[in-house]
Amino acid sequence: MKNPGRSSGQLIARIKLLEQKISKLERQNKKQQEALAVRNEAELFRIACARSSMVLWTTDKNLKITYSAGGGARKSRGGDPTLGKTLYQLFGIKDKKHPSIAAHIAALKGKSGSYETEWGGNWFDAFVQPYYDEKKKIKGTLGIASIVTENKRSEAEFHQSRETLALLLSNIDELAYYIEYQEGGKIKVKYIGTQTQRLLGLSPKEFINRSQKELLSRCHPEDVPAMVMVSEKTKKTKKPHTMVYRFRHMKTGKYVWLEETIYPQVKGGKHIGNFGVTRDVTKKIEADRILRESEEKFRQLSRSSPVGIYLSDEHGNITYVNQKFRSITDVPLKKIISNQWFSLIHPEDSKRVITRITRGVKNRTEYFEEFRVVRKNKKISWAKLHATTIKDEKDNVTGWVGIVEDITERKAAEAGIRESEERFRLLSDVALEGIILSQSGRVIDANNRFLQMLGYKNKEEILGKHFIDDLVAKEDIGVAEKSAKMATSGSTEVRAKRKDGNYITVISKGQDIPYKGKTARATVAYDISDRKRNELELEKSKENYRSLIEQSPDGIFIHDEKGNVVFGNPSMLKIMGVETLDQLPSNNIFAYTLPEYHQTIKDRKKSVGRGEDQEFLTIRMRRPDGKVLELDSRPASFVYEGKKATLVVCHDVSYQRQLEREQLRAQMAEESNRILQQEILERRKVELQLLQAQKFTRNLIESSLDMICASDINGNVIEFNEAAQKTFGYKAEEVLGKRVEFLYANPQDRLDVMLQLYSGAGSFAGEVLNRKKSGETFHAFLSASVLKNENGEVIGSMGVSRDISELKKADKQIKQSLREKEVLLKEVHHRVKNNLQVISSILNLQSSFVKDANTLAMLKESQNRIKSMAFIHESLYQNKDFSHIDFSEYVINLAKNLVHSYEIYSDQIDLKLDVGKVFLNLDQAIPCGLIMNEIISNALKYAFPKGRKGVIGIKIRSGEEETSLVLSDDGVGLPPHVNYRDTESLGLQLVMSLVEQLSGKIELDQQHGTKYIITFKNSKN
Repeated sequence: MKNPGRSSGQLIARIKLLEQKISKLERQNKKQQEALAVRNEAELFRIACARSSMVLWTTDKNLKITYSAGGGARKSRGGDPTLGKTLYQLFGIKDKKHPSIAAHIAALKGKSGSYETEWGGNWFDAFVQPYYDEKKKIKGTLGIASIVTENKRSEAEFHQSRETLALLLSNIDELAYYIEYQEGGKIKVKYIGTQTQRLLGLSPKEFINRSQKELLSRCHPEDVPAMVMVSEKTKKTKKPHTMVYRFRHMKTGKYVWLEETIYPQVKGGKHIGNFGVTRDVTKKIEADRILRESEEKFRQLSRSSPVGIYLSDEHGNITYVNQKFRSITDVPLKKIISNQWFSLIHPEDSKRVITRITRGVKNRTEYFEEFRVVRKNKKISWAKLHATTIKDEKDNVTGWVGIVEDITERKAAEAGIRESEERFRLLSDVALEGIILSQSGRVIDANNRFLQMLGYKNKEEILGKHFIDDLVAKEDIGVAEKSAKMATSGSTEVRAKRKDGNYITVISKGQDIPYKGKTARATVAYDISDRKRNELELEKSKENYRSLIEQSPDGIFIHDEKGNVVFGNPSMLKIMGVETLDQLPSNNIFAYTLPEYHQTIKDRKKSVGRGEDQEFLTIRMRRPDGKVLELDSRPASFVYEGKKATLVVCHDVSYQRQLEREQLRAQMAEESNRILQQEILERRKVELQLLQAQKFTRNLIESSLDMICASDINGNVIEFNEAAQKTFGYKAEEVLGKRVEFLYANPQDRLDVMLQLYSGAGSFAGEVLNRKKSGETFHAFLSASVLKNENGEVIGSMGVSRDISELKKADKQIKQSLREKEVLLKEVHHRVKNNLQVISSILNLQSSFVKDANTLAMLKESQNRIKSMAFIHESLYQNKDFSHIDFSEYVINLAKNLVHSYEIYSDQIDLKLDVGKVFLNLDQAIPCGLIMNEIISNALKYAFPKGRKGVIGIKIRSGEEETSLVLSDDGVGLPPHVNYRDTESLGLQLVMSLVEQLSGKIELDQQHGTKYIITFKNSKN
């Protein structure tokens, strides 16, 4: 950056030189022509010289000279040589665009004008106007000129000086101007530099066109009285004066600090104008303020910093330490400054640390080390030292600033993490699932269960294999690769290849995890081969049942709760006279049943729903073709595709009924015998169907993977399926007829089940402790209900249970692992908070060595944003629930911290907090905190200028659906031209982005100061 004082001095010296040249020109000119200031950027100064040796002439309409007189005319005996000649001949030109010709042609058209021309070795300054005859018609032109040859030479010299000055003025940081006072107190700008665009946001032309009143209104109201006083003082004393004031930039709307020095121009004892030099001192003032703040904050930071801080000179000698440094090293200040604290470094670390520090000082580089300190009480603690260089403006190292942090807890935590990793390894070895770790697709570790699943004896046999190409069936490689590309994959079913070449079916889930400083893929696999075989057998059983239904000679159909038919077997379709259900005009059974049977069907359906058995009943129905049939039907409750339904078995007895009626007319005995035979036949069919149903039920019970046990009303076992026999270790003949109590390890469990079943509830669901034949106990989940006969009487009970011992173990392991991970997660948030605070401290320290005001402001804003996020992680460290942050306490802490950071005293700014109980998750808390940081920081910086008192309000409420945040101040408000939704302000852009991140809304109320109203939906967590 250029030296402002030096630039101003050069400018003043140059102007004085120009003034001397003007005075010289005035002395040379007998009539003391007045030097005028530059009219615009193209003409810095216009010199008006006194006209002397005047020449007068007239021309006719053909531009022929008709009269001439004065010092410029040369006479001869033959008369004036110019008379009778045209201007074309006199000047030896033909071009009508020549200034002299053009001026005369314009005069013939009634327009006066002036021009300069060269003739006879001299330069003339001429003025031409039309002259008229008695009839007021243009007769010709009248011209007057004076010799300005000397002035032209001076002007050329002055023009060169002016160009040099203009070049100088356009390449300095200051804005130069010159104004003249005219009659009536008016001010005329004779010159204004190009720096108006940068300093004021106005081009020179725009500045000239603005009134003084309008420009003064752009100045800060608090500075205007002082500006007026300086201006009056300058007029009174006629001596230079300097003033500093704030001007609101026309483009950005922000105030800039300007330093203006006024040099009064005096002539004949009269103040005729001002020459002024203005420069932007915003950075200097801001730097001075930040420097003062930085120095004070450094002192405060040093006293309250959670880390030790020290400063050393260019030779590495310590010149300053804070209290924390002394407490960490446990050494008095005198010994620290004399570097005697090195003696407290652990002997095993001392040489390494001293060598590293010495090398850093010698090489002028930063240095860092971790070492142990032996304290006075002989206890050993760990410390971390990191020193960075301090450089001057010439990039020379002038010293070091160092941070010493007590990392004893971190070292202990790292040891705990290593211990936790060892526990995790031991847990993985006893896990029921196979666990495999891989990097770049290659196996780097596997637990014992995984080795057993794939038939390997030790890890060495599997290490280095590609966990997809070598261990997954070829047809499933694509599925496995797709799953491996996801950071966290869902359950994927693939076939795994065993060492012996056989395949097993596994369910696998994978996730990327940190492993020894890198990323590894953890894959968990569960062998489901047995389950797949059972599913296959069940599907086969279902296929057999479906085949039985399809081939049944009786009509079978299923209808839903509303009577809509959802299934019909071929026999039923044949009865209805159609080939498919789609051919029926309606799929509702009541559309075909004769009306007198509708209520009967509804009553039988309700009875079936209550669990009551129904006998075959003859009903009459009408087919789509109009034929009336008589059907014997029997309903049964049924579950079809997961919904309640009714299964109806029927057969067409129309022909038999017709025969019966015909034979009844002939012989009652034969009819009675026939009816009896029919009943016997029907009973046989029913018995056959019942036998088939019992067989099907038996197959279902025996093929069930769950244990099924039934007992009679006396508690004797009457049913004990294969799953129960396999789990308990008993054969069916060993338990049938015995009291069911011997299966319970805890008599109280049996008593609880009995009370639930027979006390009116009729069912039981819960965990029980069972005992196997071997005496081993296991946990099971039991679902039991009472059994009733057709009269609704309780005849016993039946229970379905599943061994959940492995699930209980896994649940216990998961809870243990979750507790460990919660501890680690809290530690992570604690470390994040500490690291953010260290970064904030480093930014604070670094700001004391930064001279650029914009950089200092960005460092301060970044520091406040980091502190805002650090408070969130501090809250997470103190919370048990990481998705439930107490945001109320956070709001209070953040507001007070911001006021403190801007050094605002309590008697100046009143914080009014209306904070209810609000809980947010991490994704909402951090944006909310940053929004508060930006808006409150803006209020503290701009809303209360010059020590103005005011109130900053914070109100936050959380309803059932949404949370509202209101941030207000009664300050000066936003400038009228600022659109808070579309502005160049980084802070407001960040606020709008964060509100959008919250999927919220923001409104601005500027009736009384500034009020932001922000609402967003509550989290669903």
